[in-house]
Amino acid sequence: PTVGDPDTRNNAAAAPIYLVFADLVVTKSASAGEIEEGGSVTFFVTVANEGRNTVSGVRLRDRLPSGLSYVSHVSSLPDQAPTTNGHYNPVTGYWDVGTLTYDESLGSGQSATLEVVATASPGSGGSAFTNTATVVEASLPDPNGPDGGTDNNTDSADITVLGADLAVTKSVTPETYAVGDVIGVMLAVVNHGPRQAEDVVVVDRLPEGLS
Repeated sequence: PTVGDPDTRNNAAAAPIYLVFADLVVTKSASAGEIEEGGSVTFFVTVANEGRNTVSGVRLRDRLPSGLSYVSHVSSLPDQAPTTNGHYNPVTGYWDVGTLTYDESLGSGQSATLEVVATASPGSGGSAFTNTATVVEASLPDPNGPDGGTDNNTDSADITVLGADLAVTKSVTPETYAVGDVIGVMLAVVNHGPRQAEDVVVVDRLPEGLS
């Protein structure tokens, strides 16, 4: 006998097959994992066309996080001399790479690099930052983009701005008391490092009922 299917909506499935594509791979690193407040760090970004077709209109976004201040950059695009002007906008973070060719006979494609120098802003000590570069536009689909495969369209670098770890402790003696008793309050602040802390101010206001 014939057996019916009560739900035919799940009887078929589909997956995209890209006949023309370009696998763009982004790598990112930093010149240091830790810097001083006011110190500088250089971020290195590379985007490479790893096959299998030439792609145009390549654009990445690499915007510095709040707490890091832009100083300068050098952009190196295929067949062009490195330049400190154009290509990268430090305000928006957009890096216009353009075209990256791929030679199937050689099994290799072009790549572009970007170096961005930044400093740790005042007050950033003790903070950790993640700087990320991501492909946001390209003329061809990418089988290893955010919608499929291994997402190699983005990469990040982490840095820490060294600061001073201040710890405050407080105790009261005695723990129980009567009206008119004198209360002893012990307040301590300790710098656990790794850097010296200057102009430290601790606020400790007495609550209502104590004088």
